[in-house]
Amino acid sequence: AMFPLLLIDNQMGGYIAITHLIQSRHRKIVCITGTVGSIVGAARLLGYQNSLASAGIEISPDLLIEGVYESQKAFDSTVALIRSDVNFN
Repeated sequence: AMFPLLLIDNQMGGYIAITHLIQSRHRKIVCITGTVGSIVGAARLLGYQNSLASAGIEISPDLLIEGVYESQKAFDSTVALIRSDVNFN
């Protein structure tokens, strides 16, 4: 039996999303990464990095948060970021 297949360009998706934020005047943009070693997460991160580089914005390691593709981990990491002294907009 044949099953429908949908492929997503995760790198381009990350690039487009971040470019939109940059065009909306954001400069310190957080990226919640996926599980280490994830091909999808790596592609999205590359899109994030490429978009910032294209706009001449330096990538800050403080704005990269490990999400591990678990909603509770991503939530906890985001709360920790908000409570920290890291500036993002």
